[in-house]
Amino acid sequence: MRAARTAIPSGLVLAAVCAFPACRRQQTPESPGDQKPTAPIKTPARAAKAPAFPSATKLHHAAQEMALDGFQFDKKNLGWPYDAGRKSAADFLALLVENNYLTAADAAAVAEFAISNLSDSDPGETAFLRSASGVFPIVVVRKDGRIESFADSAAGDIFAPPPPREPAWLPGKLQGAVQ
Repeated sequence: MRAARTAIPSGLVLAAVCAFPACRRQQTPESPGDQKPTAPIKTPARAAKAPAFPSATKLHHAAQEMALDGFQFDKKNLGWPYDAGRKSAADFLALLVENNYLTAADAAAVAEFAISNLSDSDPGETAFLRSASGVFPIVVVRKDGRIESFADSAAGDIFAPPPPREPAWLPGKLQGAVQ
C-alpha cells in the first residue's frame, strides 16, 4: 500500500519555520569590551604613499628566480648569494647578468641598494636588499618579496619588524652601499 503524497504550500512551510524564536536572528548588545576605541591609534612614521621601487623589485624577482632554478635543476652555481658562493654584491650582480636573469642596465639601476648574503635556509622575513645610508625613504626588501618603506631613519629603526637575524651584507662597489 502506497502512502498518498500531499502538496504543502511553500508559504505555509516558510511561515511555520519563521514562527519559531530560535530561527529568528537575534542581535546581541555590545559588551563594553567589544567597543572600538575612540582615541586615534598611533601609527609608525611611514612614507605617505609607498613609492614604487622597480629596480629593487626587479632585482629581487631575478634573484628569486635564479635561486628557484638552482634548486629545481640542482645547479650549485645558481642561488641566493651565499649558496652561489658570491663574495661581493658586484659578483652577485654579474652572476645574474651572465645567466640572463637581469640586464646590465637593470644591474646598474640598483646602485642605491645593499645586498645581503642570504642562503636558501634563511627565513622569508630576512632582509635581502636595503637602501644605502643617507637615502630616504629607507627601503627594505625581504627575502619573501615584501617591500617596506620608512619616511625617516628613526621610524625604520623603531617600527621595522625585526628580522630573525641581521644578515651579513655583501661588500661591494655599489654607490653608497652599507658596509
